[in-house]
Amino acid sequence: MPVILWPNLAALSEAAAYAIAAFLRSLDPVSNSVPDPVPRGAPAPSFAMCVVPPGN
Repeated sequence: MPVILWPNLAALSEAAAYAIAAFLRSLDPVSNSVPDPVPRGAPAPSFAMCVVPPGN
């Protein structure tokens, strides 16, 4: 999963932000199943990525 750098988003013009929103709203919704949450400490049934902020 690529990281979205917030400075890039912070520098968007209002027009660019509205253009992105319009594009996303123009897409058809996806239909896929979402797995149930995994309880804390339980093994994940498939690949899972966990991002832990520094100091935690």
